[in-house]
Amino acid sequence: IVDSSGHTAPSARVFHTGEVIIATTARCPHEVTVAWKEQGAEVLVLPERDGVVDLGALLESLGRRGVTEVYCEGGARVATSLVALDLVDRLELHYGPAMVGNGPALGDIGVASMSDARRWRPISVRRAGDDVLMSFARPEKCEVSPPPKAGRLPLPAEPS
Repeated sequence: IVDSSGHTAPSARVFHTGEVIIATTARCPHEVTVAWKEQGAEVLVLPERDGVVDLGALLESLGRRGVTEVYCEGGARVATSLVALDLVDRLELHYGPAMVGNGPALGDIGVASMSDARRWRPISVRRAGDDVLMSFARPEKCEVSPPPKAGRLPLPAEPS
């Protein structure tokens, strides 16, 4: 969990799902960090970058603990920051038949033109129920763990 100022309630269900690590900053109230620890969480107080947890420092801290892969199912702000800071090795894009929200999943990542755009290598396109899952890796990464198992998406679509 990345929570710069202590908004995650100590009563949240996430504390009962297994090992929990919360990355926060010195702005988080002491009583909140104590409550998180009482719920069994490991709390990492990290430096700030632009008023939020420094994600580079977070990944370095996790790497020192032997964590070499992180799955980010965060909101647009965390996802945008990870991409903008060039901290992403693999993208998993999930598209479903229902639309929610009010815009794109990423904010400004600092790319002003197509020539500045980061390029990604397609790994797979697959189907999981009604969803379509697309996986991409950074071209310079030679080892990419396989994507999670899901039904193959027939391309072109099979006749009914």
